[in-house]
Amino acid sequence: MSKSELILKDDYQNLKGKYITIVGAGGTGSGIIELLARMSLPLVIIDADIVDESNLERQTLYTKSDVGKPKVVCAKNKLDMFSNIIPHQCYLTNKNLSSLHNPDLIIDCTDNMHTRFLLNDYCKKENIPLLYTAAIGRIGALYLVNNNRYGQFTESHEINIQTAKGDVPYGERQQSKNGGKLEARHNPKSQKTACLRCFMDEKSGDLCNDAGVLNSTTSLISSLAVSMVTDFLAKNKVHPLIRINLDTLNFEKLNIKQNPKCPTCNKQYDYLNGKALDCIPCISGKYRFFLNKNIDLISLHKALSKHHDLRLNSYSLSTGEITVYKDGRVVIHADSEQQARKLLNENIGG
Repeated sequence: MSKSELILKDDYQNLKGKYITIVGAGGTGSGIIELLARMSLPLVIIDADIVDESNLERQTLYTKSDVGKPKVVCAKNKLDMFSNIIPHQCYLTNKNLSSLHNPDLIIDCTDNMHTRFLLNDYCKKENIPLLYTAAIGRIGALYLVNNNRYGQFTESHEINIQTAKGDVPYGERQQSKNGGKLEARHNPKSQKTACLRCFMDEKSGDLCNDAGVLNSTTSLISSLAVSMVTDFLAKNKVHPLIRINLDTLNFEKLNIKQNPKCPTCNKQYDYLNGKALDCIPCISGKYRFFLNKNIDLISLHKALSKHHDLRLNSYSLSTGEITVYKDGRVVIHADSEQQARKLLNENIGG
């Protein structure tokens, strides 16, 4: 069976000539990369990390033979037979946004709110659609920020009233006359969608710090993301915010309205224009530091080997709770930023 038969013929034709940038090649990102590559869609993938053995449970693109190698290189080597893949082994900042390559759509699979808002600013300014994906524990979410490039909203959707907890930020909910349902309606004529900063802030990720993530959650979000991408690029169809709870098997669709006070929607691009941070909190209790200097991993290995069991390769040095990259990035697992900074100063120096 040909690819044009595996994907509906009209959809396949409409996908031709489109290409996608994926930022983050971890649990959700690696699944999305594999599915889209096998559809022969050209991809740009951006991730600075190397494969760790702890990744293998949920990042199914990688195997034990990949441990210690850059994720983007492994992805390209495995999937190059299906698709044209451009890998960038870098951490995305406002200084290297050219690595995004101005695609038809960007998929956000990152692990911190600072990078998410940087992508949000960039996509809003450049009118590039942005698909937000998140997976923590048994909870997953997806949201497409259309940014007026193209697309038609689905006209309506329903939310189970028992699973819709709290108010949807800047959302519209209407009580249906039929059987205890909440109905949220999009205006099909409007092409403007709320951006991420309309309803999130940097503390939106705080609940993630102590949580892991199930491979079933990342696999489901990856599959739904690919479905949303093909719906949007092939059919001009825009879905609402989707939230899934695998504990209860509940599936919510929420309408998010633009926040009139949103800085990004008012062309105040704080993350595009702001100064780089020296520390960014990430999910699962990780803190990412930027030392703005190259690290001699061999010398550091000699200094730390008396006190730690170390894993050294050509890209990084790891003690287990601390991973140091030769480009000056340091990732530390800790209960707080204060504890992470203490470990940084004790082992590497600021």
